[in-house]
Order: sequence, then structure tokens, then C-alpha cells
Amino acid sequence: MTPAMTAAQVVRRWLRGQRLDGCGPGVASGIPDLVRDVGGLQAQVAEAAALGVRARSSGLAAADVDRVRSQERSVVRTWAWRGTRHLIAAEDLRWMLVLVAPVALPRAARRHTQLGLDHRTLEAGARVIADALAGNGPLTRAELVARLRTTGIDASGQRAPHLLWWTAMHGTICCGPDRGRDATYVLVEDWLPSLPAVDRVAALSRLAGRYLAAYGPAAPQDLAAWSGLPLSDARAAWSQLGNEMAGRLTEVRIGTAPTWLLAEQLAETPDDREQPAVTLLPAYDTYLLGHRSRELIVPAQHSRTVHPGGGIINPVLLVDGRAAGTWSSRRRGRRGLEISVRLFADATSVVRAAVEREVNDVARFLDAPAHDLILESPEA
Repeated sequence: MTPAMTAAQVVRRWLRGQRLDGCGPGVASGIPDLVRDVGGLQAQVAEAAALGVRARSSGLAAADVDRVRSQERSVVRTWAWRGTRHLIAAEDLRWMLVLVAPVALPRAARRHTQLGLDHRTLEAGARVIADALAGNGPLTRAELVARLRTTGIDASGQRAPHLLWWTAMHGTICCGPDRGRDATYVLVEDWLPSLPAVDRVAALSRLAGRYLAAYGPAAPQDLAAWSGLPLSDARAAWSQLGNEMAGRLTEVRIGTAPTWLLAEQLAETPDDREQPAVTLLPAYDTYLLGHRSRELIVPAQHSRTVHPGGGIINPVLLVDGRAAGTWSSRRRGRRGLEISVRLFADATSVVRAAVEREVNDVARFLDAPAHDLILESPEA
């Protein structure tokens, strides 16, 4: 008989997979392991990705994230799942692109046509970008745009990010060290060690195993939504993993829906906690993007607050795996960091105290010398 899991058990399992339950290895395993374990952190906003590391660890600081990116180069920021920027383990770059690029590039063709970027222009632009970085990298987008302009390639407006994206999708470039608030770009072959080639079948199996470890229980439809791959690829990944891991892929029911997880995850489903797990998740956090539906995480009446549209995912206050509010931060000169937390419902004194600890830790992580907390009740 197929075992069933309650909604609470599912959410606790997701918290464990995403290292958000406070029971993981913390700082000891290192940032590359953390990023690899959760399948990468969405990083179109660099600070949000760093705050995603904070939420899943203890004792780290934003400077540590910058160090592993800029000095150790064991973590890289580049375009990955769904064709969006992610923070990923450097060793994962090649096999992820083997899966993502053949899907993302054709999907972007219509937009490229609208921008006047035909294949010849994209190829020429990629060559100019590579040549510029080979002699002078790392370079910012503005510097690369200037170099493209000198060769007669129009990189104005949205053409520039698409030229960079296309070049990165071919495995030529990735983000390098930040220069102030500006991202820079580097050649992958100069920046990262040589990475072995991975065939697509092996990459699909690796994807399914990584995904289930981070997001199980889940179904192929969830993997497709999270990765941006077609459902046929997600099903192929499921099948390949099942062939390689006979007896370790276990079916469970969530309501009436069939889902799967790794057998060892079923045995390790966490028990109830004595204290609530309270976390301030950053914008675009992958925990909110891991499944086709967010109904077990975000109350229906607050879904538009968390996800107002236009691809925006707001920062969320998470209590025991469920969205209990949203939050925002801003720097106010010498006054330091101001963090506003807006609750969806009245919170207990225990949760409020935990929120204050989280706010203190965000300020510590960002090295903000002073901060203010504005905690808004539902009636405010």
C-alpha cells in the first residue's frame, strides 16, 4: 500500500531538504556543499542569494559568500535553471548547462528576433565578448557594451543582457567578482578548473537525484516547473533515476496525488519540533519555487502578496515552513539597516522573539552596524 504523508509532514520534509529546519550541518559543510545540496539558489539579485545562504546556515557572513565566489571560485553565479541567474557549485556548471541550454536557447529565439539579434549577430557578439575577457577580464557589462560598440555591434537597451546570456548559455562566460555594485564577467575556462563533460542521460539522472534530495516528496511535474525543462525531460530523469536506484525511489501520496522521494528520506521524516522554526527568507528564494503549486507553503488568501506577478517573489517570513508574513529592508545611512516585517496574522510572543533574533542575524550577516525593526500587526 502506498504510504500517505500529511501536509505537515510534507512541509517538514521540504524544510529538511532545503536545510531550513535548523538541523542541518550548518557552517561545517561549507557554502559549496550547501548550494549543491539545495540545487542552487536563484540569484538575479546577488544579495538575495547571499541571504538564502544565511537562512540555511549559522555563523556565516555575506563576506564569506563573496570569498567562495571571488577567491576560492568554488561557487559561481551564472544562468542556470529556468534560464535565470543562480548561485551554484562550480563543479555543477557543465552538467547543468547540458540540460538547460538546449531548452532555454530555442525558447529565447522569438525575443532575440524582436531585439534584432539574429544568429550571426549573437555569434559575433559572443566572439567579441570572449576576446575582450581573454585580454582584459574581468569586465563589467558597461565595459563589454563599449567593446561591442567599437566593433559595430549594437548592444543598447535589452540587447546587452541577451548577448551576455546567450554567451553564458554556451558555457563561455560566467559572473566574476563584483566591482562595487556592478557584476563583472569572466571566461569560464580562465575562472574555473577544467570540468569533465557529462552526457545528457547521466545529467538527467543526476538532476532527479539532486532535486528529490532537496525537494522531495515531489512529482515530475514539479521538477519541470522548478528546472524549466519540458515535462518529457523530467519524466525521463525520473525513469533514469529509478533504473539506477532500484528500490530507493519511493512513492507516497499527498492527498490523492502521487509523489516520490528517496527511500532514506521517508525513514528520516522529521518529528514535530518543540519550538517553531522561524526564518526570514529573501526575495526569490528557491524554497518558494521548488514545486508547481505553493498551496502548502503560502496561504491562498496571501498568495498575491507573496507573488504579485511579473516574476516577483517577495521576501517571506517563514514559520514552520509556512509563509506567515513578508518583510523588506533598506539601508538608512548612519542609522544602518531598517527591516519591516508585516505579519499575516497575530503571532505568539515566542514567534515574535524569534523574528527579532532573525532580524538581528540578518543585520550581523550584512555587517550592518545598527538596525531598526518595524513589526507590523495584521491590523496595521
